[in-house]
Amino acid sequence: MKYIFAIMVFSLFSFQNKPFEDSVLFANTSFKLFTQSEEASFIKKMYLPKGQSSNDFYEKFTFYVIKDEKDVIKSSKERVKKLQERQKTDPKCNYEYILNHDNSGLVFQYFMSDDEKDFLEYNIEKHVLNTHGKYIDQISVYRYSYRAYAEDKVSFLKYLDDNKAQLIQDMWTFSL
Repeated sequence: MKYIFAIMVFSLFSFQNKPFEDSVLFANTSFKLFTQSEEASFIKKMYLPKGQSSNDFYEKFTFYVIKDEKDVIKSSKERVKKLQERQKTDPKCNYEYILNHDNSGLVFQYFMSDDEKDFLEYNIEKHVLNTHGKYIDQISVYRYSYRAYAEDKVSFLKYLDDNKAQLIQDMWTFSL
């Protein structure tokens, strides 16, 4: 019986790490790997639900590793600059962030819009220093994007009103 339990625990551990190679489960949505790239300074993997494309998605999950960076605050400065720049042309763009007590993790939440494509988008993005695993001593960034187009904006805002706190909590606890 002890051996069966050990195999089950090992299988569960293996299953939890394996899906990140080709799939992610977040906010009760299953995301499949859509595209990945690696450059000298970062790794990027984008995941989409089945049937959605990068041009007209409703949900998207993106994972980055920022190589050679160990400071969460420094890693997030680029996001702040991009959001501040976007605010100049996007009146609906606003953001806030929460830094944990020991500066090892930071979560952004922000809205963006595009009048031409007629969408409103909510994003939650976590920057965290990895203390174990494949990307130890590097910054991982996890981003969940939730988007609504024209006629869906009212239900989108209602959904966020009801679920935003849970989405933020899910992001805080999400990891490889």
